[in-house]
Amino acid sequence: MHAVCLHTYESCVYYIHMNTVSFTSTISPELIAWLDMEAKRQKRTRRDLLEEALIALKRTKMREGFARAAKDKDIVEMAEWGMDDYSEMLARL
Repeated sequence: MHAVCLHTYESCVYYIHMNTVSFTSTISPELIAWLDMEAKRQKRTRRDLLEEALIALKRTKMREGFARAAKDKDIVEMAEWGMDDYSEMLARL
């Protein structure tokens, strides 16, 4: 299967291949050396470690967003309205 170029942005080139996306980027030699050592130590691939780090970052950002939303009176009120509507729908079943 051939990869198809999707997008070029700064130094990254993105390709799609099956259910994954490949990209090329530059990284400091010190950081890639550390990544290589860590991957070897954990007996994992660079991709595994990078994917895990990105997923952790995504989760952190989502938690921060939910924490901000929980402090917003308007958002909380809309969520409560939605729960009231959901309860009414369940009661009709």
